[in-house]
Amino acid sequence: DDGDGLVDEGLDCRYEVELEVTADDEYIAYADGSFIGANDDWQEINTHSTFLTAGTHTIAAEVFDNYNVYIGFLASIYVDGTLEPAYNTGAGSWFAASTPGSTGWMNDVSLLGGVVDSSALASCNWGSYWPADLLNNGAHWIFNGSCNSPSSNPENYFAIEVEVCPQAVMSDSDEAEESTA
Repeated sequence: DDGDGLVDEGLDCRYEVELEVTADDEYIAYADGSFIGANDDWQEINTHSTFLTAGTHTIAAEVFDNYNVYIGFLASIYVDGTLEPAYNTGAGSWFAASTPGSTGWMNDVSLLGGVVDSSALASCNWGSYWPADLLNNGAHWIFNGSCNSPSSNPENYFAIEVEVCPQAVMSDSDEAEESTA
């Protein structure tokens, strides 16, 4: 108890959030602005995890083209071990931009600007190298701009807001209202 009359809000709900991801060609991933992982092999799916408390958090990625062929981003998110299909790339929850907007975009999706990812579905054909696990989750390759012309947008920036244990946030608010009534 931290003395405010509520039951350890935020602490009673600390969940592991996993980003299962690949990017053609390279990515750097963040959770609330802190580095959680990177990779430069687009044929490899990586899982980066972090523990987050109750509330809304930002998962973000910078994606870079290194070979001027195709470019794209593919990801799924698990909260407390459960796949959350609404957080898959292509489901309409990610924001995509070809510039980072302003400083702090990794912490706040509104600073990124860009478009919702469902309008940034990539039309490139990655052939037999499609990462089946992510596609079977329902994720889709996304890219802001033409994935066939990476030289026009050699970098892309992606961010999504992830809810962790919203019932704890709600119950804390409800308890606070009850204690003031």
